[in-house]
Amino acid sequence: MYFAQIRGLLLTSLAPLVAEVKKDFPVVSERFAELPWKYDTEDDAPIPLPEDDAFPFPYLSFGNGSGHAINFQDDRFRLTWTFSDAADYPGFDELSRQLGVHLDTFADHVRSEAGADVSISHVSVQYENQLGDTSVPIDIALRAHGVQYDAVASATAQDVQEATFHATVPFEFDGGTAEVYLLTRRDVDGTMLGLRSTARLPEPADTDWRALLHRAHDNLISTFDRVTSRQQKTDWGIIK
Repeated sequence: MYFAQIRGLLLTSLAPLVAEVKKDFPVVSERFAELPWKYDTEDDAPIPLPEDDAFPFPYLSFGNGSGHAINFQDDRFRLTWTFSDAADYPGFDELSRQLGVHLDTFADHVRSEAGADVSISHVSVQYENQLGDTSVPIDIALRAHGVQYDAVASATAQDVQEATFHATVPFEFDGGTAEVYLLTRRDVDGTMLGLRSTARLPEPADTDWRALLHRAHDNLISTFDRVTSRQQKTDWGIIK
């Protein structure tokens, strides 16, 4: 979740929130903040220097030691989950519910301590999947560009060594814009497929972020369906 930067937010003012989050996510780390999100879309915008010697709000991560974490700084909030083949995936509905609980808690503390509302600008859903040897990057790239076929891997594609492909798939909806960024590459475990789906509002607003999140997730699933073969879906099984 990305929102308008909360000016003047201090880590000390969020001490009660930190204590609350640590109850379930006790593994804590902090580092320098990520570049404000507005510079992702404003390539020529000058990065302002601090007006005083105040230390900027850091990027905080709270983990539970099992690949699950809450992460935030003064302009973004993330929920991260990592699963192996042996773990049950709780599903998007459950993860979005958990995100809502944690984000509401964060927003309540920000409102109480900083007197500011969390005004959402855009949301992003990111999946990374290991596809093993059931596909190679060029097959996925071709499907992303509309070339559909059922071959698990073409003979020509097998000769491409250590290839990396990326594409941006645009989507439209009333009141905003959306896209899915696709990255696929070969690594030691086979083919990795990464998808980052984003839905944006024209301006940050105190709005129903859940609708934006569902929009981004629907676009991600649509793209995943588009770039994977029918044979892969048959092998994995379809979950209704």
